Amino acid sequence: MSPTDRSTRWRTTMCALVLLVTPLAAQAQNAQSTGTISGTVTDSAGTPVAGARVTVEGTALAIGSGQTGRFTLAGVPTGTRVVSARVLGYRPQNQTVTVTAGATATVNFRLGRAPVELATIVSTGYATQTKATMTGAAEVVGGEEIQKRPVANISKGLQGFMPGVVVRDFGGRPGSDGAQIRIRGAGTLGDNGALILVDGVVGEINNLDPLDIESVSVLKDAASAAIYGARAGNGVVIIKTRRGRNTGSLKVTYDGYAATQAAQDMPQRVDIRTELNAVNQVYVNSGQAPKYTAGYIDSTANGLDPIKYPNTNWLNLIYKSAPMQDHTVRVTGGNDLAQLSLSANHFDQEGILTTENFYRRTTLRGNSDFNVTKKLTAAADLMLMDEHVVRPRGEGDAQFRALHDTPPTSLAFYPDGSYSWSKSAFNPVALLREQGNVNSRWRTASLNTRAVYDWKNGLKVSGYFTGDNKDNRDLDFRPAYRFVDEATPTVARMENVRNVSRDTRNNDYNIEVQATGEYERMFGSHQTHLLVGYDQRQSDHDDVFAERQGAYNNDLQLPGQGDASFQNTGSNARTSRLVGIFGRFNYNWNNRYLFEANLRRDGSSRFGPNKKYGTFPSFSAAWRLSEEPMLRGRLGFIDDLKLRGSWGRLGNDRIGDYLFQQTINLNSGNYTFNNALASGATPGRIANPDIGWETTEQTNGGVDMELLRNRLSITGDVYRKITTGILLQIPISSLVGATAPTQNAGAVSNVGWETGINWRDHISALNYQIGVNLSDNKNRITELPGGDQIGSGTIRRVGEPIDAIFGIRAVGIFRDSAELKSWATQVPGKTGPGDLKYQDQNGDGKIDGNDRIVIGDPFPHYIWGANLSAQFKRLDVSLLFQGVGKQDAYMDGALIEGPTWENFFPEYLRDSWTPQNLDAKFPRFVFRSDHNHNAPGRNSWWVRDARYAALKNVNVGYTLPNGLVHRAGLGSARFYVAGTNVYTWSKMKGLLPAELNPSSSRGTYYYQTRNWSIGTSLSM
Repeated sequence: MSPTDRSTRWRTTMCALVLLVTPLAAQAQNAQSTGTISGTVTDSAGTPVAGARVTVEGTALAIGSGQTGRFTLAGVPTGTRVVSARVLGYRPQNQTVTVTAGATATVNFRLGRAPVELATIVSTGYATQTKATMTGAAEVVGGEEIQKRPVANISKGLQGFMPGVVVRDFGGRPGSDGAQIRIRGAGTLGDNGALILVDGVVGEINNLDPLDIESVSVLKDAASAAIYGARAGNGVVIIKTRRGRNTGSLKVTYDGYAATQAAQDMPQRVDIRTELNAVNQVYVNSGQAPKYTAGYIDSTANGLDPIKYPNTNWLNLIYKSAPMQDHTVRVTGGNDLAQLSLSANHFDQEGILTTENFYRRTTLRGNSDFNVTKKLTAAADLMLMDEHVVRPRGEGDAQFRALHDTPPTSLAFYPDGSYSWSKSAFNPVALLREQGNVNSRWRTASLNTRAVYDWKNGLKVSGYFTGDNKDNRDLDFRPAYRFVDEATPTVARMENVRNVSRDTRNNDYNIEVQATGEYERMFGSHQTHLLVGYDQRQSDHDDVFAERQGAYNNDLQLPGQGDASFQNTGSNARTSRLVGIFGRFNYNWNNRYLFEANLRRDGSSRFGPNKKYGTFPSFSAAWRLSEEPMLRGRLGFIDDLKLRGSWGRLGNDRIGDYLFQQTINLNSGNYTFNNALASGATPGRIANPDIGWETTEQTNGGVDMELLRNRLSITGDVYRKITTGILLQIPISSLVGATAPTQNAGAVSNVGWETGINWRDHISALNYQIGVNLSDNKNRITELPGGDQIGSGTIRRVGEPIDAIFGIRAVGIFRDSAELKSWATQVPGKTGPGDLKYQDQNGDGKIDGNDRIVIGDPFPHYIWGANLSAQFKRLDVSLLFQGVGKQDAYMDGALIEGPTWENFFPEYLRDSWTPQNLDAKFPRFVFRSDHNHNAPGRNSWWVRDARYAALKNVNVGYTLPNGLVHRAGLGSARFYVAGTNVYTWSKMKGLLPAELNPSSSRGTYYYQTRNWSIGTSLSM
């Protein structure tokens, strides 16, 4: 090798060494001039906060806290530095720290919750989010709000709290949760009920003690609910029950109240003199002599002889006041290894009917959480419930109708206590008390277990198993009886020749398995979260009944004690299965831009073999303008501003089982075989293997704002929801000899808006909050193959709401004969002055069924709620108002017949037409089988304004001073008085619009109750 080559090689080697050593030296020098900052981010209770963005001001350094709340920032320039931690739902915090070269400085953040709206935790399906990070439309009600209303069922406690969520309660029968929960309108012609989840699994809302509730989240738009796919078409209600906390000790609490109930706002009947004179006017209007003499009227009004001149108040004989009580004992607490919540509840509600009727419920619930290792947590929840209901068989529509149809001049009892049947075919008291009762018992057990393994670096896997079993037994006994007319003892007025006993057993068993995997990671300002999962559910139902008649006497009330010659048996069984896979991706950039995508694919046994599977995607995004650098701190009174938008597709599997299969009607046809008549079978519903999902697509736009130093919060949403493929039976020719198949054919749209406003502030020691919400929804049928579907006073027609009120338009009252002659023919020879005047809609000169049009909308509009609460030192007060700004309701039956057949004559019908009262508000009353006064069906005159405002709840409480409580060995004590269904303002006097069936309101229902209660909450 030449010297030149050696020199070149040496120079090359030296240059390489310089290039290698220079960055190492620079790095070493940099290490001597920088340090490290590490620490944790927790909330005020010490719980780790994941995903907090930790930054060093004046540098580009940033990192996110991990699942344990820990963070580490390396390469921080030495000197005094300001470190900040920010995360949605918490107040940001800055700390100053001195960074020493080559050393690690420790900074621990303890973040306080942000304003209530932003920090509210929303259960979103397999996870939780703060309201601030939500990109979809959801609402939350805390358990403490529901618990201010002493009610038997949670659904009744949700009224008025959330925009877009309508809760309508159709009666006060003990133990019956007849409330209807609709989220953003009716999306189908079938079942519009929301999916109910309890601690993440399908449950029943009336299986829960309201005091067990931690929170209720309602997912309203498709983006929020799409993770539940096939079951979420009508919205999702997620209920979280109370759990134990790591407090280091056990806490014992008692909550209880005693209440009295009475029927709320029963219609007021006119005085007996007015009623009997009105009956006489009916006779005169009908061309007959008055029925009652002046002497009889005077004797009745003056109470001369209650037996000879009865004046019976049937409502007072049927309804009474009744007690209600609720008691709950709870033990909660835990340590680093386990947390526990145990509760025992007993609820007892007597019915307000004057016969045996009650509902009693005993519930045991245990929720437990275990920290098995640092990475493995487990939970097990057990619930046992026993429910007992006794109700009279005579509490149905027919019996309540008799209550209105029986005149006050009929006597209820003779002095010896026996029933009277003097002037009526009915005795409502006998109908209620003597037809026996139904004795029902439910026993429910549910087990919910889960395990979560926090792998590492944000990876987490979870497994869930739940099973529940509900056994029900109904003993329905109708005794033998015979009540005769005292004037003609051979005539039976009410009779059942043979007693009848029926024993029905029902069993429902559900099992569900879920598995999920989650991965969460932060890359600088980018925070991502991925969820994937599998879900499988099976539901089994079976029932069997046995019935016999003719037991020897009415004390023998079991079927086995009856006559075998009169017996009947039957049974049924069905199974449904659902399997699904799902995924969710969340992205958060710098707490400014938020994105979420969901995808679920479900398969259901309820659909035909060609359409078992469906795919349900959704997308949503949000932009927090208040976090934009150019706007942060420059928006004046605006503290937080977020815009949201979403689109998604959902399914609805709330249909019957086996609709896709062919059915056969057994013993439904007779055939001649060998010259003898034999029974056979006929085809039923035609099979359709292509029955598929009812699919709902929903688009939503919204805005969330926090204003005036977070004292004022405003949220608003607009949405459009279209449901297609609604299951219908399109009529076919009778020549086919079978029933039409069920097929996907109809479509319904719901378009609406909703808003909520909350104000929180304090004046010295007075803290107060005012919240109002308002929403409206327009429901329309957009596709209905096969044409109009006309029901009893209702119609389903394209362009109209589902089950619109259908009838003739009434335009006034005929004041005289001249006006009658100039009008279209209604009923020749019967229509007269004082009758209703109907619109000749098609102009053919006569009034008939062809003149019917849509005369009312059965859906409520401008639904609002307002809650007010205040606390001054130890005194607290809360009020809840709820109402509807526009609502139609059709009044029917005795509510509009008045004295026509000596029916119930309410105060509001006083102003009726007579020859002396030509400008009356109501038409004349005559003997007619058609109480609509010559209309072929219903008419618009009796479509009434059913808007209302109601004070649903008032609660006044006082918390005793700590010194006094501690001397008694207690931790805290609060006493309160509360009222539920306190007062209703409405034009429909004597009727509760919230209870009415808008399409036909006869008032024949179990009246809702007004409750006043005294209660206490104690802790030890």
